[in-house]
Amino acid sequence: DARDEILDYAKALRLPWREDPSNRKNRFLRTKIRALSTRLDRLQPGLFERSSRNAVFLRADEEFLEEESKGLLARFQGVGKDSLGSGFSHYPVALYRVQPAALRYRLLQGIYERVSGRALSGPGVLKLDRLISGLGFPKSLDLGSGIRFFKDSQWFRMGPTPVDLADSPVVRSAV
Repeated sequence: DARDEILDYAKALRLPWREDPSNRKNRFLRTKIRALSTRLDRLQPGLFERSSRNAVFLRADEEFLEEESKGLLARFQGVGKDSLGSGFSHYPVALYRVQPAALRYRLLQGIYERVSGRALSGPGVLKLDRLISGLGFPKSLDLGSGIRFFKDSQWFRMGPTPVDLADSPVVRSAV
């Protein structure tokens, strides 16, 4: 293991070695993690190498999807006429529906963050995706914090609740 390699290296160079006694005490998180990783490596040899490789791939995938979603968000932004007031972002439903799920989810995250300044929860993303991707109701959804979602057959919109719509019937939801 890595510890033995370090010891061998220190011996080969005749470096003095000191052992920290706290490394043997199981009350510290770092020693618990070391013990757990040793057990996991015995149960699944190569686990950490595979996990490390997968993390590199996932990071590259995430960077790609992030760039694609930014481009998609820019393409969607401002298409069509906004009749619901300033601050509303509006997007074509048909173009949204043909995107892969990973891009749709990131698009919703980007839109919500743009209009609210906050992140949309995972369940909130899934709920909005189902509403946009399906043909069902509700057509209007209060997302909380003064943000409202609207959908018709061609567009979906998200933005601050317009004053003239503040008292209209709407499905309330905390997403």
